[in-house]
Amino acid sequence: MLYNGFLFALASVVFHKFCRGQPHLDSEHRLMHDLFANYSKEVRPVIDKEKPIPVNFDMMFSQLVELNGRSQIMTSKVWIRQSWQNPFLKWNPADYGGVKFINIDPKLVWLPDIVLYNSIQSDSGEMYKFNTKVVIDNNGSCQWYAPTEVKTVCKIDITYFPFDQQRCTMVFGSWTYTSSSLNFKLAREEVDLSNYILSGEWDLVSAEAVRNVVKYSCCPDPFIDITYTLLLRRRVLFYLNNLIFPCVALAILTVFAFFLPPEAGERISLIITILLGLTVYTLIFTENIPPTSEVTPLLTKYSTAIMVLLGVSLVVSCVVLWIYHRDPSTKMSAGFQCLVFKVLAKLLGVKFDLEETTKDPPKRKHTPVTMVADRWPTYFPVQRRSVTENGNTSPCSRSPNGSPKEFIFPSKMERKFDQVIAKLDAVANSLTVDQSEEDKKKKWQTAAQVIDKFFFWLFTIVVIVVTVVMYFMIPKYD
Repeated sequence: MLYNGFLFALASVVFHKFCRGQPHLDSEHRLMHDLFANYSKEVRPVIDKEKPIPVNFDMMFSQLVELNGRSQIMTSKVWIRQSWQNPFLKWNPADYGGVKFINIDPKLVWLPDIVLYNSIQSDSGEMYKFNTKVVIDNNGSCQWYAPTEVKTVCKIDITYFPFDQQRCTMVFGSWTYTSSSLNFKLAREEVDLSNYILSGEWDLVSAEAVRNVVKYSCCPDPFIDITYTLLLRRRVLFYLNNLIFPCVALAILTVFAFFLPPEAGERISLIITILLGLTVYTLIFTENIPPTSEVTPLLTKYSTAIMVLLGVSLVVSCVVLWIYHRDPSTKMSAGFQCLVFKVLAKLLGVKFDLEETTKDPPKRKHTPVTMVADRWPTYFPVQRRSVTENGNTSPCSRSPNGSPKEFIFPSKMERKFDQVIAKLDAVANSLTVDQSEEDKKKKWQTAAQVIDKFFFWLFTIVVIVVTVVMYFMIPKYD
């Protein structure tokens, strides 16, 4: 008994010494040797060559990395899952130490030549160049899973930018195998979003998958492709704070520019500053959208309308200043007076008190010889001397106010009073002329104020209407 145990131990030591490191004695090594001894990866794995090989395709959408509006490229991280049946790679697990599956290099087995049709990558989006292992079960089932980053062309519609939503597609299909050779099938009807990472710029509204059979002009048999359609809706908060609010603020400042008095030249400086700010805003805005002539974005329409209003307000301010500082000697036309003082003033409820001077007051010629006898009763209620035929002066019988007797001035003093009265008339005429000029100047200024107030309300209404119209043009999504 002891002898038999010693022989068994010795045989074990010799077996391990000579058989350690011999791959042909390992179950998985033997399996690999037997499976690939006479196997060719170039052969389509079907027994009946008249039938297509079924290939199941599935995609998990992991992350939307970027949707570049200017280059119209969508960058995504996805997990590609492909599975098919290979009848040439079957085995009985009992013959190989219970091995039920193996992980092998994809370069050793047949792979479906699936490509991303609308890829824009340098490697053309080949889905058969992954380095991940292929899992083969003992029944010949092959499963190949691989994560990758794909870049696809996505046509951007900026009609309602930034309140837009985009439809981007990813089209997968075989490049050489037609429907008679490869039956490309969907593993599920929708995109797997179980591990989707939310995007800060876009909301993923829906993701659908559709199987298409397409006939191309190159080949007699149709090809099968699987199209994944992603509906992406832009998040507005960033653009609301950085594009929309500044544009609306510039529009409001355009209205508030009319709060400055018409005679203030700073109004023109303010409007020009707002116009420059809107120009800078337009430059920033155009950097975020693709350069296209197909459509005009909604926000571009709004900013263009505000820019037109700014230009018109600048012209109006110049006209108002020109009217306000008009030469008083310029006669105001009857049509202009009717439009401003009877139509616009009545429409705006403006009340004013203007004494229109139709003609200049009469002017007197004042010389030392001129005797203004008619002014005597006005300035000095005294009796003047009457001149007799012989040149002597005698007091009149009655005074200017009808009293019986009043004091009579000497002739020398009477001449002095005539000179004083002439100078007083000159001063009075000068004041009358100055008052007339002031009234005309005030009339032009009042006309400028009425026109300014009219355009203030007009611009306010237009800005409100344009803003409300833009709001109602924003598409309402479910």
